[in-house]
Amino acid sequence: MEFKITPAHYAISVADLDESIAWYEEMLGFQLIEKSYAGPPQSTIAILQNGDFRMELFLHDDTQPMPEFFRDPDAHPRQQGPQHIAFWVDDLDGLMEQLTAKGVKVLVGPVVMGGTKLYYIADNSGIPIELMSC
Repeated sequence: MEFKITPAHYAISVADLDESIAWYEEMLGFQLIEKSYAGPPQSTIAILQNGDFRMELFLHDDTQPMPEFFRDPDAHPRQQGPQHIAFWVDDLDGLMEQLTAKGVKVLVGPVVMGGTKLYYIADNSGIPIELMSC
């Protein structure tokens, strides 16, 4: 039996919800769709959307800092579990020019792997994001 699987969203916990909403809006063109509080998991949740893709940003009532190794896309894969989010970009060089002009930190790149050019950048919380183009 075959099933069609379609990505729904990617969820991350952040240190400052309003700052993260602003970062994803300004840097990657997401728009805030909804912001509300959820009892379990004791978090304020912001839902952002760009095209058909959504992100959920969580700010837990008792938020804890992200472990330092999560910030390094070369070291983080040693830890089992989720690694990073990646986006295809139609004009990677143009986007990277805009992002670096706005002070976005480039963690890795440019790197070419099998015909795919990629960069890793850090969001405002230091979370690695992969940007790719063919």
